[in-house]
Amino acid sequence: MQLKTIAVATFALIAATAAFCAPSASQTECAALYVTGHELWSISGDGVARLVARDERGINTPRWSPSGRRIAYVRDFKFGGERVSDLVVIESASGEAVATIPINEDHGFNDVLQLGWRGEKRVWTEGHTTPSSGIYYEWDLATGKSMNEQWGSWFAPSPAGEAVAHLAHVPHGAPRERAAAQVMVDDRVVFPTKGDERLHQITGGFAWSGRELAFVDRVNGEASVVSVDPVRGVVTKTLPFEETGAIERVDLGPDRRALVLRSAKGFSEADLAAGRVRALTDAPRALRPMRVDVEGRRLIEAPAAAPAKGTVVVEHLRCP
Repeated sequence: MQLKTIAVATFALIAATAAFCAPSASQTECAALYVTGHELWSISGDGVARLVARDERGINTPRWSPSGRRIAYVRDFKFGGERVSDLVVIESASGEAVATIPINEDHGFNDVLQLGWRGEKRVWTEGHTTPSSGIYYEWDLATGKSMNEQWGSWFAPSPAGEAVAHLAHVPHGAPRERAAAQVMVDDRVVFPTKGDERLHQITGGFAWSGRELAFVDRVNGEASVVSVDPVRGVVTKTLPFEETGAIERVDLGPDRRALVLRSAKGFSEADLAAGRVRALTDAPRALRPMRVDVEGRRLIEAPAAAPAKGTVVVEHLRCP
């Protein structure tokens, strides 16, 4: 239970990840997935809701495949006194099961923090192990086998699916001088550059902008937005800024160029091309969390942190 509590605090962005996207259209044109009790629902942009599936063992982190034809989710349940997880894939139109893949204790984690798709035939998960690290797997839907095991945290596959960014694994309890952050793309260190012995701290995850990877780096209390070209192995941009609280999430903004930085004190926008960071009064409209009025089956914008009575948080948006 203690590990679970620490994991939620350390990876606070995961709960918000499902409620964010960066569509070119307004969010009311987006379709959404949401969960009430043990039921998975989808809702169209014009507010028509449809029951997709029921699962008495739970439905967590549902995600559409890139085509929207399938949905993957994780269910957790007790079996013989032990906690067991399954990765479940269903057809989005009929709710019919396509694959049920056990995530047993041999995989080394006790909770699923993130879930996504690598094309139409694989699903990826980030699992929690310790407060300082996790494990990434890709799951082949045809065989049920796991592959591409990687240790670390803040896993972020690139949009085209050719690479996976993450923070390198740091053993839990490692001394401060051994805990400097290293940014990995697959099995290569892409930041910091060779010879840089400073203690780098990176939180909030990664955002892919085309081929380049962007994140927030902190050294000696000074924060910068950094952009790296992992193919060439070089830093392409460094933009210092005055940090307003620890960064909880780094998102690519609606224009697909600027970054939106979320902290406990609000939102900032980092425009690497213009070379500036500015505070925002609120999240851009296309990045605001969405909720569903369960009674009326309507999508609603919900900038407030606490859900209103009778609403549920949207798990996943799929936008035109």
